[in-house]
Amino acid sequence: MEDLPASDEVTAQQRAESARDSALMVVHWIGQLYTTCFFPQMRIVALEMLQKISVFLPFEMRIGMVLPYIARVYDTEHVGQASSRVKAKAFQVLLSLFDDLIDRTDLIIIEPFDFKVFQNYILPIVKKLMAQGRGDPLIRHTLAQNLAQLAKVGTRLIEVA
Repeated sequence: MEDLPASDEVTAQQRAESARDSALMVVHWIGQLYTTCFFPQMRIVALEMLQKISVFLPFEMRIGMVLPYIARVYDTEHVGQASSRVKAKAFQVLLSLFDDLIDRTDLIIIEPFDFKVFQNYILPIVKKLMAQGRGDPLIRHTLAQNLAQLAKVGTRLIEVA
């Protein structure tokens, strides 16, 4: 009788790992196919899908797998292709990846190679948005709207490091 809960726990753990693996595959497909989207609305929907799926992934997988795909929106070769609506949505999705880091401070452990995520990803994106935001009111609005969240993420990453 005592073996039943253990097997149920293993089954639940296997189901959770299988769901996480499936989510990673979908994230990879969306990230790879994102650049082929022609219309800005399709890119926004892809970013929203990444945001919704990343909720089911552990923090370290979000940083390692989802964040690079979102950062591709701001790559130099894609800058001309991404509209300001897409860039604004990407910035909001980027900051939402760090919600657990702010909300559940005791549960999140950052690996040593993730300590520079702010310097390597977030800060260059903010610089690009600020440079573009001089002439674009939507980008300025998005930066102003998410400034508090950006400060919380930066502070929390410094605390954890």
